[in-house]
Amino acid sequence: MEIVQIIGYILYGILLLLTIIWTYGIRVKPVVYPTILTSLYFLIASLVFSLSGISKIHLAWVIPLIYLSSFLNIVLMQTPIVAIPIRIICDIYASIIRIGKRS
Repeated sequence: MEIVQIIGYILYGILLLLTIIWTYGIRVKPVVYPTILTSLYFLIASLVFSLSGISKIHLAWVIPLIYLSSFLNIVLMQTPIVAIPIRIICDIYASIIRIGKRS
């Protein structure tokens, strides 16, 4: 195995860990929409890198990009025309994550 592949799989493990942690955080405590959207980005990235043949070394820039996008999400939520669909998507995602959770 090449060193690039090893680093890619380490980054993939970090991505999976981040996805699990952020998803669990949404399930156990109330969070704001940018946090839910960032968790959704992590989940989408996990699925894309799992199901496609994309080299996992690209996670070296994808993971920081997801974190930076969380700041953009805060700005996006201030624009009503963009915020309404984002809120709907976030509500659906959070509802799915919280299935079976007792209040």
